[in-house]
Amino acid sequence: MAEDKSALVDKIQKHTIKGDWDKALVELQKLNIILSGKDLRVRMKIAETLARTGKTDDAVKEYMAVSDSYAESGFTVQAIAVNKLIVKLDPSKADVHKKLAEVHTDKGLVPKMVSKEQAVATVEEEKGKGKKPSIPRTPLFSDLTTDELAYVSEQVEVLQVKAGSTLFREGDPGDSLFIITHGEVNILSRNAKGEEVEVARLKNGEFFGEFAFFSNSKRQADAVTSSESELLELTRETLIDVTQKYPRVKEVLISFYKNRVVDKLMATSQLFRSLGPKDRIQILQKLSYQTFEPGALIIQEGCAGDYLYLIKSGGADITTWRDDQEMLLATIGEGEFFGEISLVTGTPRTASVRARTPMETMRLSKADLDEVATRHPNVKKVIDDIIKKRVEDTIKIVLDMNKLWKTGLV
Repeated sequence: MAEDKSALVDKIQKHTIKGDWDKALVELQKLNIILSGKDLRVRMKIAETLARTGKTDDAVKEYMAVSDSYAESGFTVQAIAVNKLIVKLDPSKADVHKKLAEVHTDKGLVPKMVSKEQAVATVEEEKGKGKKPSIPRTPLFSDLTTDELAYVSEQVEVLQVKAGSTLFREGDPGDSLFIITHGEVNILSRNAKGEEVEVARLKNGEFFGEFAFFSNSKRQADAVTSSESELLELTRETLIDVTQKYPRVKEVLISFYKNRVVDKLMATSQLFRSLGPKDRIQILQKLSYQTFEPGALIIQEGCAGDYLYLIKSGGADITTWRDDQEMLLATIGEGEFFGEISLVTGTPRTASVRARTPMETMRLSKADLDEVATRHPNVKKVIDDIIKKRVEDTIKIVLDMNKLWKTGLV
């Protein structure tokens, strides 16, 4: 059977290259039988080939069956992409977007990330037990109402791109975000030597481009497809149109953006980077957002400690007073944290922290930090190591300053 499958794939490729769609269709249908109709990508190719051979009605029926399978298994973004093809072939089927949104809403949400195989298996298992299958939570889309999701589905664009295609380059305007429905995209940047390095390799269902999109800034990396890919693109113009009709969508998008930014921040922070995505999400729910203007006093030396702060953007100075002289201990910035010593030791704040630039921070209360440290020993060890190093650094700075005072240099 494996040889038959391989031979069929070879024949399909040859017929496709030659543009002999009738013969390609015959071989695709044979392959579909061997695979028991379970490979949705093969069925997508069948629908595409039916359309190419002028069998539009049959193509639409096959696309609709594939869309239903994706929706049943919880892969909303893939179903949206298929529905766009359906409407392109037959504009009278525009209600497919509303039907998909209703299915998505009706099934409820599973608040965890699972693989496509796990999701399909869960759906089949629940069907076998007579239960109404639930679907995995889709970031962003799962927070939209039925009408909002249907309208967004209508407005997004579907891109079919070849391997090696550049979607955007570092420095380009961030005027759209992307969701991969099929394929793979590499996020590339350059190190201090100017050498190209791979930052991330993204696959089905993953989002990218949202940071520059929402912050209205330029791209910070290149995005290049490493395989033939299909993507959904949400442009700024589309977002404006959607939010004018459904203002609440903007709130959902902003919340999505903040969660993505903070999760990325946590993933790269020394304090939380040892944790997996699931654990980070649990901690993220405990964080509160707070901003500070330049010069704002965030922590006062000698006061009781109530929060640990993680810097989302901006920078701050850590200072202490000695003999009526303010001494700079450290300058900290994005991704770094402060305020942990007082929370862990139970003593008053050992230094002051003042915003050097406009700052965005995420703060964690003492009670929540205690819980996190108890559940995650790695986090507790990082905190202990940082406290030890900061105390040692402070002692060294103070001793060095004493030497300068004694020699009359200060």
